[in-house]
Amino acid sequence: MRTSVSLLSAFVCFETVRALLLYGAVQSGLKISPTAVTFWAEFLKLSVSTLFLCRQIRKDGRSLTFKAFFEAAQLADAENPNASAFKLYASYALPAALYFINNILYLTGLQVTSPSLLHVTILAKLPLTAILHHYLIRSQKNGKAWISLGVLCVGLLIFQIPQSVKNWMWSFITAVGVVSTDKPRENGPSNEVLGLLIGSTIAVISAFTSTYTETILKRSTNFWTAQVWLYLYGSLFAFISAFFWDGRVKHDKDGNENASKIASASITMLVSAVASIVTAATGLVVANILKKKDNLVRLVGVAAAIVSIALWQGLLFADLRSKTINVFTVLGLGTISIATWTYNYYKDQQPGNGAAYTPVENGINLDGDEDEDNKPDAGNASGTADQDKTPSYLVPTWPRLIGATVVVLLLTALSAMFQPSSSEK
Repeated sequence: MRTSVSLLSAFVCFETVRALLLYGAVQSGLKISPTAVTFWAEFLKLSVSTLFLCRQIRKDGRSLTFKAFFEAAQLADAENPNASAFKLYASYALPAALYFINNILYLTGLQVTSPSLLHVTILAKLPLTAILHHYLIRSQKNGKAWISLGVLCVGLLIFQIPQSVKNWMWSFITAVGVVSTDKPRENGPSNEVLGLLIGSTIAVISAFTSTYTETILKRSTNFWTAQVWLYLYGSLFAFISAFFWDGRVKHDKDGNENASKIASASITMLVSAVASIVTAATGLVVANILKKKDNLVRLVGVAAAIVSIALWQGLLFADLRSKTINVFTVLGLGTISIATWTYNYYKDQQPGNGAAYTPVENGINLDGDEDEDNKPDAGNASGTADQDKTPSYLVPTWPRLIGATVVVLLLTALSAMFQPSSSEK
C-alpha cells in the first residue's frame, strides 16, 4: 500500500509540474521544441533502464560485459519459445510509437488550450481503459465500479460543456437573481474545440496503448529488458521526427513573438532540460506502477493530477482563473474526484462472495507467475489483498459520500458567488 501511495504521489507531482511548466513556457514565448523534449525524455528513460538492466546482470552473479548485456537485452517469451523473433521485437515498437504520438499531441495541446481542460479530456481514457480491461484482460463483476465510471463520465461532460451552453446557462442563473456578476469570459471557441479534439485523441490512443503495454510488461520477459526496448524505439521515433518538425505551433500573438526574441537561449535550454527530466520521471513512475499493480492505478493518479493542476493553474495564471474557477469546472472536478475515489475502491472489491475480477480467457497469461509483485498475498487466494489494505478512512461509506457531495455543492455555490471577473488578468 505504501509503495502504491508513493508512486501515485510522485506521479501527481511530476504530472502537475510538467503540465504547468510547459504551459507557462509556451505562454511566455520560449521556443521550446516538443519533439526535442520528447527525444531527451525517451533517451533519459533509456539510460536509466540500461543502468538497471546492468544492475540486474551484476545481481545475477555475472560479469558486466558486452556479451552479458547483449544476452540480457534479448527478448524471449518463455511461455511461447517458438514465437517469431520479428513479431516479438515488433510488439514493443507499436506501443513505443503510440506513446511518442501521445507525447507530441500532449505538448501540442498545451500550446492551444489550458492544462486543466486538456487533462480532463484525456481522463476519458479511464472509462475506455476499463472497458478494454473488461473484455480483454479481466472481467469486472462489481456493479458499483461501473456506476462510479458512469458518474465520472457525467463529471467529464459537466466540465466540458460547450462555452455557448455555459453562457446560456449563466445568463439564466443571473436572470433569476441567483447571483449577480459578469458572465464567464469566452474561452476562445476554436482553441477550446481543438483542445477537446487533441485530448480525445490522446484518450483513445492511450486507452489502447496502456492496456496493450500492460500485457507485454506482464510477460515472463525481464521488466527492465522490456523497458530498454520500449524506450529505444521511442528515442528512435523522436530522433527521426526531429528532422521533419520541431513540434511547435506557430502563434500570431505579438507578445509571444517579442518575448521569444528577448528570451535568452540559456533560459530556453534550462526549461527544456527540466521539462525533459520531469517527463522522463513521469514515464518511469508509470512503468513502475504497471509493474507493481495494474494500469488502472495510474488512471486514478491521472484523475488526482487534474485536481492538482486545476488548483495550481488558478493560482499561477491569472488569465486562466475565470476558466478554472466557475460553476461548471468546480462541479465537474468535484464529481470526477468523488467518482474516482469510489471507483478506485470498488474496482478491486468483491461483490458478495465472488471475485471482483475474473480472468478473460484469451490465451494470454497476465498473472506474471515470475513477478512476485503481481501475486496475491500469502493466505489470500481470492486476490483481495488490495481491498484489505485499503485504510478504513478511505472506504467510501454513505456518510462520507454524502459529506463529500455537500462539500462539492458548497464549493460550487461559492464559485458562483465569487466568479472571477472577465476583465481580470
